[in-house]
Amino acid sequence: MNKRDEIQFNHLGIFTKRPQMLLDFYQKALGFKQEYQTVLSKEVVYPLFRINEQCNMLKLNRGGIGLEIFWLTNKK
Repeated sequence: MNKRDEIQFNHLGIFTKRPQMLLDFYQKALGFKQEYQTVLSKEVVYPLFRINEQCNMLKLNRGGIGLEIFWLTNKK
């Protein structure tokens, strides 16, 4: 594969029903660090996921790679 064919990205988003399990894995096993956590409004969530509900977002980072974990606000 030459340089032009490489796929590059700076973050990945995962929508889950089990955020604590993912958080434990990415932090404890892979060494990601939490940057911040926030609640996204319905207006932000709908265009991304076609879900008409608020959701939580937790941003992790390791070595310049970001991981965003999303889950509905009424679950955890």
